[in-house]
Amino acid sequence: MLVLWLVLFCAHAVYHCFLRNLQPALRKAHTAIYFATLITAELLADIRHPARPP
Repeated sequence: MLVLWLVLFCAHAVYHCFLRNLQPALRKAHTAIYFATLITAELLADIRHPARPP
């Protein structure tokens, strides 16, 4: 259970660092939920369609 909390904390910290480092125009144009949805979609796309080895 401790490992789960540590992973969640790290993910939370990385996400907020990502939002802080966005260009101001992007931050004003979109909400945090929008960026969270984009990140989730990218992660799920990699899980559903893993890259095939060459």
